[in-house]
Amino acid sequence: VKSGRNKLQNRKKSKPYTMKYALSIAALSALLAGKRRSAADAVSVGASTDLGTPTLEITVNGAAETVPNNQYAYFSRGANDQDRLQWTMTLDGSGKAELVGNMWKALKVAPHDVVYNTVLEFDVRVEDPAEFQAICLDDDLISQDPGFDCLTFAGYELGQRRGMDVRPGATRNNIDQLNGADINNVTFTNMKFPIGRYMMLDEAEVYSVEYLAFIQDQDVDRSAGSSTFDNIKIYEDNSSLSISIDGASVELGTYQNGYKSQDSKKRSPSKQDQDGHLMSFDGSSVTLVGNHWKAISMPEHLLTASSVLEFDVSVEEEAEFHSICLDNDLVHWKYDKHCFTFAGRASGQNRGVNLRPDYDIGAVSETISIPIGHYLKLGDGETYSVTYLAFIQDEDSGDKQTGRSTLSNIKIYEDPARVPLKVQLYGATVNLPVSQFSMASANGHWQDTIEHLMEVSADGSTVEMDGNAWKYLEFPEVFNVTGPTVLKFTFTLT
Repeated sequence: VKSGRNKLQNRKKSKPYTMKYALSIAALSALLAGKRRSAADAVSVGASTDLGTPTLEITVNGAAETVPNNQYAYFSRGANDQDRLQWTMTLDGSGKAELVGNMWKALKVAPHDVVYNTVLEFDVRVEDPAEFQAICLDDDLISQDPGFDCLTFAGYELGQRRGMDVRPGATRNNIDQLNGADINNVTFTNMKFPIGRYMMLDEAEVYSVEYLAFIQDQDVDRSAGSSTFDNIKIYEDNSSLSISIDGASVELGTYQNGYKSQDSKKRSPSKQDQDGHLMSFDGSSVTLVGNHWKAISMPEHLLTASSVLEFDVSVEEEAEFHSICLDNDLVHWKYDKHCFTFAGRASGQNRGVNLRPDYDIGAVSETISIPIGHYLKLGDGETYSVTYLAFIQDEDSGDKQTGRSTLSNIKIYEDPARVPLKVQLYGATVNLPVSQFSMASANGHWQDTIEHLMEVSADGSTVEMDGNAWKYLEFPEVFNVTGPTVLKFTFTLT
């Protein structure tokens, strides 16, 4: 998980390019005479064509920024010159930049810190596809590969790319097709990328950038390829999720942590999350598209025997399985009972408690209420501390884009008013709290099916059991059983 970020860090240490090299007299004369450079006439790092005006207007965190029209050659790994200053981009003085032919160009922007929730958004139209087309935020004029400061979004050579590849049908590593789209040659397509997540930045890390780069790679016919960019924006997405804890609205953290899986043998936790897939928040609802194993920090909360986790959920497209968890770290052991699987097409896969037999979740929202204190086997006075709310939408097959669900109105609360079971003890009515504890047989063999809960009638006189259940309730106080003691009850088998 750290490798991509380390490459960014190492690159910043190992590439001390600070000088600006001027064009040769011959090259400058050719440009002034309206001639293009020879494809064989390579340039050095820092070479540029300063056109003065018109400039490019972009938006950074909601504020307009004017980018000078000084077009630097942008290099591939090893300072390999791909651009050679043959052509220049056409800027219109507002938000548009047009590229025609083979181009690896960079414009110097005001220094900006990319953080974990930084988003790069733009509109693009590709009139003539090149081998690949990409956009980059970089700290210098050399694009590393692999590296995550570039985004390849179009092009017909699916085996070629820079950085993260979002093209449908991409074939190399670092693929995130969820955020990609089919680009057309008539209308502009809006594209939005969580570039901070692609760079694998932790919550407190920053990556300082000084260049906005454009790549339209065309090595066979260098005059082919045409694309236009517009409305380029760089901003932080500070949206968050609000939930209810004991009746009070609580806004959770914005950082989406990866939530790891640990198998039954408790070997090293494995990464399951898809870095480029971000959950989207809308007040009290969260939507997941594609493969997700995400956890959001929350204020520490102590669960008790009467704690309930409740939420509304709709599943528009099933993944292999869908779960929700309350946890105190970022690793889920397969059999921990603080995760609850409520939907999914792979019946043999789940995490924690499998609730699927009790629910048939579809596109219509349904409310799920989980007595989590029961599943954690908390007794009177016992607590379990949680600091993360986690969501799992597991999809390992194919491009990991399958699955779409929305959870809303998430609540954590105490329900001591759950109807107790009323028992007559030596002529007096005693209320037994419905904290259902699991029983084992005499040899210690676990017998209970924890997913099967007993239901107490509204008047507290009847308890109903479905399926395999070995449960017990606790009397508030110890009492003595003597020789004449009789246990009496009415039993109905349905």
